[in-house]
Amino acid sequence: MKHRARKSSAELSVISIDVARKPIEPPAGLKPQEARIFRETVASCDPLQFRRSDIPMLVAFATTTHLAKVLQ
Repeated sequence: MKHRARKSSAELSVISIDVARKPIEPPAGLKPQEARIFRETVASCDPLQFRRSDIPMLVAFATTTHLAKVLQ
Protein backbone atom coordinates (compact mmCIF):
# COMPACT_ATOMS: atom_id res chain seq x y z
CA MET A 1 0.00 0.00 0.00
CA LYS A 2 1.39 3.38 -0.95
CA HIS A 3 1.40 6.25 1.46
CA ARG A 4 0.45 9.77 0.43
CA ALA A 5 2.93 11.65 2.58
CA ARG A 6 6.00 13.33 1.13
CA LYS A 7 9.00 11.07 0.67
CA SER A 8 11.65 11.25 3.32
CA SER A 9 15.24 12.13 2.46
CA ALA A 10 16.12 8.46 3.07
CA GLU A 11 13.55 7.34 0.48
CA LEU A 12 14.81 9.91 -2.00
CA SER A 13 18.42 8.80 -1.58
CA VAL A 14 17.69 5.19 -2.60
CA ILE A 15 18.45 4.35 -6.21
CA SER A 16 15.83 2.19 -7.87
CA ILE A 17 17.23 -0.93 -9.51
CA ASP A 18 13.96 -1.85 -11.18
CA VAL A 19 15.32 -1.01 -14.62
CA ALA A 20 13.62 -2.20 -17.77
CA ARG A 21 16.02 -4.53 -19.56
CA LYS A 22 15.85 -5.67 -23.13
CA PRO A 23 15.01 -9.36 -23.48
CA ILE A 24 18.06 -11.45 -24.21
CA GLU A 25 18.49 -12.50 -27.82
CA PRO A 26 19.56 -15.89 -29.16
CA PRO A 27 23.19 -16.08 -30.23
CA ALA A 28 24.14 -16.27 -33.88
CA GLY A 29 24.58 -19.79 -35.14
CA LEU A 30 21.27 -21.22 -33.98
CA LYS A 31 19.01 -22.67 -36.61
CA PRO A 32 15.96 -20.46 -37.30
CA GLN A 33 13.66 -22.95 -35.54
CA GLU A 34 15.93 -23.03 -32.48
CA ALA A 35 16.12 -19.23 -32.37
CA ARG A 36 12.31 -19.11 -32.50
CA ILE A 37 12.05 -21.52 -29.54
CA PHE A 38 14.66 -19.44 -27.67
CA ARG A 39 12.69 -16.21 -28.25
CA GLU A 40 9.34 -17.80 -27.40
CA THR A 41 10.75 -19.17 -24.15
CA VAL A 42 12.19 -15.81 -23.12
CA ALA A 43 8.98 -13.97 -24.12
CA SER A 44 6.79 -16.36 -22.14
CA CYS A 45 8.42 -15.35 -18.83
CA ASP A 46 8.81 -12.23 -16.77
CA PRO A 47 11.25 -9.84 -18.49
CA LEU A 48 13.61 -10.02 -15.50
CA GLN A 49 13.58 -13.82 -15.37
CA PHE A 50 16.55 -14.49 -17.63
CA ARG A 51 20.03 -12.96 -17.59
CA ARG A 52 22.93 -13.20 -20.02
CA SER A 53 24.37 -16.01 -17.91
CA ASP A 54 21.27 -18.09 -18.79
CA ILE A 55 22.01 -18.05 -22.54
CA PRO A 56 23.85 -21.43 -22.61
CA MET A 57 20.95 -23.09 -20.76
CA LEU A 58 18.40 -21.53 -23.12
CA VAL A 59 20.44 -22.60 -26.15
CA ALA A 60 20.56 -26.17 -24.84
CA PHE A 61 16.81 -26.09 -24.19
CA ALA A 62 15.99 -24.67 -27.64
CA THR A 63 18.30 -27.12 -29.42
CA THR A 64 16.98 -30.13 -27.50
CA THR A 65 13.35 -29.07 -27.99
CA HIS A 66 13.88 -28.65 -31.73
CA LEU A 67 15.64 -32.02 -31.96
CA ALA A 68 12.81 -33.73 -30.07
CA LYS A 69 10.26 -32.28 -32.53
CA VAL A 70 12.31 -33.40 -35.53
CA LEU A 71 12.68 -36.96 -34.21
CA GLN A 72 8.97 -37.46 -33.54
